[in-house]
Amino acid sequence: MKNSDGMFALLTRKDRSSPIYDFAALRVAVILGGYGWLILDPLAPPYRSSTAFLLHAFTLYCILLYVCLTCQQGRVMRLNVLVLVIDLAFALSLIRLTGGVASPFYLALYLIAALQTYYYGIGRGVGVLFSSALLYLVAVWPTWQPTSASVVSLRLGFMVLVVAPLGILSERERWRRRELQEVNSELREKSARLEEVYAQQRVLQEHLENIMSSITNGIIAVDRQGRVTALNRVVEARNGIASAEVIGRPLAEVLPAFEKEGVTEALRGLLLGESGEIHLREVEHQTQKQGKIIVNFDGYPLRDANEELRGAVLVIEDVTRRVALEQQMRRAEKLSALGTLSAGLAHEINNPLGVITSRVEVALMEAEGKDIPKQLIDDLKVIDKHAHRAARVTQGLLSFSRPAAAHLQLLDLNAVVEETLLLIEKQLEKERIILERHLTPDLPKVMGNGWQLEEVLLNLVTNAREAMTAGGRLRVGSRLRTDGTGVQILIADTGEGMPDELVQRIFDPFFTTKENGTGLGLSISYGIVKEHGGTLEVESEVGKGTTFTITLPVRDR
Repeated sequence: MKNSDGMFALLTRKDRSSPIYDFAALRVAVILGGYGWLILDPLAPPYRSSTAFLLHAFTLYCILLYVCLTCQQGRVMRLNVLVLVIDLAFALSLIRLTGGVASPFYLALYLIAALQTYYYGIGRGVGVLFSSALLYLVAVWPTWQPTSASVVSLRLGFMVLVVAPLGILSERERWRRRELQEVNSELREKSARLEEVYAQQRVLQEHLENIMSSITNGIIAVDRQGRVTALNRVVEARNGIASAEVIGRPLAEVLPAFEKEGVTEALRGLLLGESGEIHLREVEHQTQKQGKIIVNFDGYPLRDANEELRGAVLVIEDVTRRVALEQQMRRAEKLSALGTLSAGLAHEINNPLGVITSRVEVALMEAEGKDIPKQLIDDLKVIDKHAHRAARVTQGLLSFSRPAAAHLQLLDLNAVVEETLLLIEKQLEKERIILERHLTPDLPKVMGNGWQLEEVLLNLVTNAREAMTAGGRLRVGSRLRTDGTGVQILIADTGEGMPDELVQRIFDPFFTTKENGTGLGLSISYGIVKEHGGTLEVESEVGKGTTFTITLPVRDR
């Protein structure tokens, strides 16, 4: 079955690059024509049997040739000269047996010479032509007649007319084939060079992508129309977008926050050539996934080899932590300087205040039972009230300026929180404030001063209570920091919240929004936490409440 499929393929294949396939395919027609002629032409019995035997042998030879082509195609193709000799032998034998000069099988010589000329060139064709002509004369010589010269000459002339044009066509075809091979060779070389260039470009592109992915800053590239051409993973992570989905879209459409933050306008000026670079510092940027962050925007033009503007690249540096640290440093410096001043000022004010309060108390005691105008008594009471208030302020200044207690010990912050809440829990119930505890058990211990930390917690809880005048929900929780380096206490209320401008000043000394506040409570709390090596942070949103977060370092890991 496999051999029969191979033969069918040889008969029907379209790739005729070798004449062997054409010879093999034409043999079927020659065999059928030979048997048809044998049936219709009345040959004498001896010649008829010899001709039939010769046709049978030619048929078996052709079958054998098909089988060999199927199994050993390359070897058979290298034996094309032997196949030519055998074909000529069969053709001349048929001519000799079927009448010599009168035999119609001289046409087989035309076919053989024509195919040899077409596929192997005019040189091979001329050689086959002369060889066939001489062998033909030898084969028909026994049947030569006086009139045979003109017939044979005419046949050989026609053979020349067949071979010559086919030889010319063959040479043209071979020349065109060589030309096509040269073109194909050049194309392959160019294709190989292009493939090499593309491979280098792919390596370079992967290298650039790795560089962009490794950079911790956000990077966005746009064309002259402001459409996104590239962005790195930092931008994707901050905004929950994929580069494949936004490439080709306008930047203002991909990140609409840029329009409000002034980035789009500045970038437009850069793309129009109105500015050389963009530098926007400490901009509050609203990301689509990570919320608000503080960033620096730097924009630079992208130019081609001819210095023509092709677009721009935007570098987005997250400076949220740095800005927070700078603010903490400035606040710490301010508190340190103010603390030094407060200590001396408090001592200087405390002495005259003590004299005033003591004198007022003596005057009020002496006024009892004597006929002294009520207005004078009331004035003395007002003086006493405000003198005590001034004393509280000076006491706060002393607390603000005092150094941290040297006595530190290992503390369980959950226990400190519970002790603090016991002091104020009843008051919260009276004011219809629901207290929620979310304390993570088995937290690592911290080094600290218990009564100072209770003072901080009590101050923060009191502020939260006062922010919920109509009742609300107070959430007090503890947890281990995500990196495991600290323990955090969170105090969150559902009060009115504060705008950003108040949040920025909330730890400043003497800044208060309360009518009778001193403005020192949060400053003192901030100082205590700093002295413990921790941080005190606040987040607030108008209408949603405020959250204070205390972070203290873990000491016993």
